[in-house]
Amino acid sequence: MQLNPHIVGQVARERQRDMLAEAQRQREARQFMAQARESRRAERGQRRMRHARRRMRHALRQALRPSSGLER
Repeated sequence: MQLNPHIVGQVARERQRDMLAEAQRQREARQFMAQARESRRAERGQRRMRHARRRMRHALRQALRPSSGLER
């Protein structure tokens, strides 16, 4: 079956446009996932720092607490 060359060109351009659009969507999805991963890592680091500061405050309070004289 012979198709009009103009129609064949249009179909090819449409197919190329669809493939480029799909590639763009995939690229944006990868970027979104990478940003989400970086955000989770940053939040994890902030939680670790808060926890470390809390532990340090507790250790300092324990060390600076006046002794009652009951310890040996």
